[in-house]
Amino acid sequence: MSDIKSLIKKRASIKAKLTQFSSYLNVAKSCEQLSEVQIVEVEYRLNIFENLYDKYDMLQTDIEETVDDPSEQYAEREEFEKQYYTLVAAARQLISSTRNQASGNSISERW
Repeated sequence: MSDIKSLIKKRASIKAKLTQFSSYLNVAKSCEQLSEVQIVEVEYRLNIFENLYDKYDMLQTDIEETVDDPSEQYAEREEFEKQYYTLVAAARQLISSTRNQASGNSISERW
């Protein structure tokens, strides 16, 4: 079984990526309008971010199985998942609304 300190360190690295993605999304959302390149970048970053969940889940499960009282670790998981799903939803909403806005602009430009 892995050393608990090592597992927690690895989990911290994944949690840092959660914070980085959150910061990136906040900057992207603050833009008045995103270009197509920016939208593609958000999609690409979202794809990479979504792949982090499996790594987090494996680490967190190992931590929960290693400690004597996992209740604190369950709370840790709940907090991570809450932030994770909020960020995934926000990124998808940003992509969708930007694409819809761009689609609406191109329709109105034809008239």
